[in-house]
Amino acid sequence: ELVRLMLCSSRTGGCAAELHLDGPWQLTEKNIEKVAKLAAPGAFVLGVVKGGQFLVSYVGRDDEDVQAAIFDAYDRHGRATHFKMSYLATAHAAWQKHCHLWHGYGGAEGKLYNREHPEPPAGSRIECPVCGYPMKKK
Repeated sequence: ELVRLMLCSSRTGGCAAELHLDGPWQLTEKNIEKVAKLAAPGAFVLGVVKGGQFLVSYVGRDDEDVQAAIFDAYDRHGRATHFKMSYLATAHAAWQKHCHLWHGYGGAEGKLYNREHPEPPAGSRIECPVCGYPMKKK
């Protein structure tokens, strides 16, 4: 299912800035290699451009190499035609961005392909900046 950008509430304030990513770019192997060329933490979304709007169907991240995660999602979600992404400084920051994207594009309402809340980086004890997960499991 594709969803339009939604407003979301957050314990840290509104999340419009947290939803910002660079792009969109056409989802091709060449563009993934060109755009996500650094092995670094990052977050991304996959979707389609329709009527001048970017409609998101999947959100993801990687704590070490966002390019690898985009390639993995590209292989599994063939309906997407475009992607947006952003590098983040740390795995923690990538997870927070992933959480904002997941909530902001309707993950909690089941409007994304990935319906499960993003898991925090391995070994960390941080909470989702929007809902407090995993400490406040639903």
